[in-house]
Amino acid sequence: MNETSRMNHNLAIVAVILAFAGTIFPWLLLPAVIVAGFAYRAIRREPERYSGLLFVLATWVLSLVVGLLYLILYLAQ
Repeated sequence: MNETSRMNHNLAIVAVILAFAGTIFPWLLLPAVIVAGFAYRAIRREPERYSGLLFVLATWVLSLVVGLLYLILYLAQ
């Protein structure tokens, strides 16, 4: 039984970190979405080597929610 180990893609981890930082600094939300897109493409290209799709989805959802909250706060002024 010779299994290769899968590892989380580095860009997926960076995307999650940028999305969490985007809660304080909203200008980091767009780079988080872009980096998550690159990670998604790399994970789909080599699924046997990389995991981390959950990180990519969490980044997209968090960026969407935080971005909408910032937009609501901006429009409510």
